[in-house]
Amino acid sequence: MVESALIVGAIVISAIQFVTADASRAVATLAIFLAAGSRLAPALLRIQQGNIQIRNYLGISRSTLKLMDELPRQFPRPSEDEEKHNFSHSGFSPSLNISDLNFTYPGAKFPAISVNKLIADPGQMVAFVGPSGAGKTTFLDVILGVLEPQRGKVLISDADPATAILKWPGAISYVPQETYITDASIAENVALGYQKERIDRNQVVENLKVAQLWDYVQTLELGIEARVGERGVQLSGGQRQRLGIARALYTKPKLLILDEATSSLDAETEQAISASIHSLKGDVTLIVIAHRLSTIKEADVIHYVENGQIMGSGTFEQLREKVPNFDTSATIMGL
Repeated sequence: MVESALIVGAIVISAIQFVTADASRAVATLAIFLAAGSRLAPALLRIQQGNIQIRNYLGISRSTLKLMDELPRQFPRPSEDEEKHNFSHSGFSPSLNISDLNFTYPGAKFPAISVNKLIADPGQMVAFVGPSGAGKTTFLDVILGVLEPQRGKVLISDADPATAILKWPGAISYVPQETYITDASIAENVALGYQKERIDRNQVVENLKVAQLWDYVQTLELGIEARVGERGVQLSGGQRQRLGIARALYTKPKLLILDEATSSLDAETEQAISASIHSLKGDVTLIVIAHRLSTIKEADVIHYVENGQIMGSGTFEQLREKVPNFDTSATIMGL
């Protein structure tokens, strides 16, 4: 349409000018029109392309936009008193009780997770290991209430996951495989969700020390106020992961869930962070997924997951005797 309008306009202006004016003036007018049109046409085409992209993305974004409208009504912003750093989590028991659990993805023939009984007592470190695609991350999503099982119960502190999270905000923390980093300061990323002026800087520093990131932060001119860029482009993959660990610790959780939380770290840093995390055992219930078996060697209970089922459970040495595949993996890793 833009190109057609330019051509038609040139023809019409040429006809009018050659009829009503002399040739030199007509040529000058036509030249000005063509010059202006050639500058405007690309801009109009970009606007048109942008409009097409917006229309395409609206369909994809509709569910997200709807959720953004609904969330403030379902979860109103806490008052100033509620937003204070009260991390005592009174009444919360960091226990996990799973019974007769079954979850199957839509269209799948077999369940992604099928567990008869699983208990994690307060203060225990419980680990899940197994090959990729075995269902470990799906299991965590069910525990966190992200996925709703077709059958069975998941109880955290004798409540379903959604109720427990709403009743005791901050008592449950989660470190995913990939940490979301926003274009803000290190302090704001650690205390994500809290207003900037309400962030406890001392707590941020303590969490960065546990996550083995404090030495790096000290080298920055602005320290914890240094910005990390969109998606944390100023940080390495391992530093982003450590920032995620520091964030998870900010609310002093009683139940800490880690999904491959040290996969991007070098061996020395992983060992230091693992030691810090293990030191929480007893005060905090730890639910850990790890491919590096050294991370979970000291776990109270290790569950070997394969094809969505727990094939064996026990301590590290007990599991080596029960599950040949686990023993093979441990041998390969020199454990």
